[in-house]
Amino acid sequence: MSMCTGGCVPLLSDTIKLVGEQKIRAMKRGSILVDMARGKVVDEEVLLRALDDVHLSSVGLDVYPNEPLVNPRLLEFPQNVLLPHMGTENQDSQRRMEVRALTNLRDFLRDGQGHDLVPELRSKL
Repeated sequence: MSMCTGGCVPLLSDTIKLVGEQKIRAMKRGSILVDMARGKVVDEEVLLRALDDVHLSSVGLDVYPNEPLVNPRLLEFPQNVLLPHMGTENQDSQRRMEVRALTNLRDFLRDGQGHDLVPELRSKL
């Protein structure tokens, strides 16, 4: 029986390649790795080596280090599930995001700052 591991962390300087050789090799042989956080959180070269030697049986990805580009090597493994980053693709979520974005724009124009800063940008303001 395989193990499936996934995680969601923000992309910060200390989370780049957070999932690397040590963490992937600590997973049970035949495991499935799911990344739906940020593409650069997983060391893609290590991930590809683990797929090559079948330490990982498969990956499920909807994020990539160089989005929107997908490493063509990932396509060599038919068992992988590769999707575009689209976890919020439904009408209700899209509507809420539109309203929130417009509210942030209004607040930025009125107050000089919006309220929803992604973690990657907080340190730049």
